[in-house]
Amino acid sequence: MLLSNTLVASALIVAAQACTELGHMTKREAPAPGNGTAPEGPLWAYGATDGPMAWYNMDPEANKACGEGLNQTPIDLNQQVAKVEAASGYPLKYGKVANVKFSNTHHTAQVQVDAVTKDNTLQLKGEEYYLAQFHFHVPSEHHIEGEMFPIEVHFVHKTKGDKPKLAVLGFMIEVGCENYPLLNVTLGQIAQVEAPNSVAQIADLDLTELAKRFSEGQVFRYLGSLTTPPCTEGVEWLVSTQVLTVDVQTYNEVKRTLKYNSRYIQANPGTVNIQKAVPGGPKAPVPAVPAVPAVSATVVSDPAIAMTPAPVAAPVAAGGH
Repeated sequence: MLLSNTLVASALIVAAQACTELGHMTKREAPAPGNGTAPEGPLWAYGATDGPMAWYNMDPEANKACGEGLNQTPIDLNQQVAKVEAASGYPLKYGKVANVKFSNTHHTAQVQVDAVTKDNTLQLKGEEYYLAQFHFHVPSEHHIEGEMFPIEVHFVHKTKGDKPKLAVLGFMIEVGCENYPLLNVTLGQIAQVEAPNSVAQIADLDLTELAKRFSEGQVFRYLGSLTTPPCTEGVEWLVSTQVLTVDVQTYNEVKRTLKYNSRYIQANPGTVNIQKAVPGGPKAPVPAVPAVPAVSATVVSDPAIAMTPAPVAAPVAAGGH
């Protein structure tokens, strides 16, 4: 059985049944010229000439992994390319954080946690990773059996030391009746950081319930990369099967602010860099003629995993600037 039938469809059905009327979606506004580029450093963004297909050529040395790496992120998740494991095997210790900055970085909306505390941690392979920041992509960067979600949030963790390792925890976000509490105090206030470089202050941020929700689900786990330049590989990815929600108004405000800020799907880990299959891409290979006909094999999938939507919860008030 394909995972998409239960992982994606069940979340959509439950969300739809919970709402009698979601409201009206609005058309995504076209980005202004140059919007989405950082004021300093390489002028990368998500457009036709400065987007993912151009990142490698912008700086082939610094962004070598973008065009040549074999374990790039995001990918289309399924049981053949990623391990599906109980999230409880990856202890997540999150608590309350006060006075954190919520900013528009030109590339995303980001909440910087480590400037205040490094006490929110993820245990992975016997090592402790602390939560540095979390940010959002519209639409989701990862797909699940070919299906994408309206938004994806990435919680970026690091180990301590001179050469920190990276681990990213991802959650899919669906459109529902109400904002999940954590998203209500972040995305629910995104109008405060609509302009690039703008910064807002969040007085109280409670991550406790998110950690509990994560532990009750499962994760897709694989070794990938950053989804932005320099596309560094060796990043541990854990994508939760637990779905969070935002209401229609919030979703419209998010896409109005972030426009489109997602990297395209990459090849399965360890196979080929997707840009090498594109004419004009870095070191594009010449297709080989197979010596013998390909032999098909039957793949038996494990039982499907159910994707669980977030419970309806009362909105939480956001802090001031």
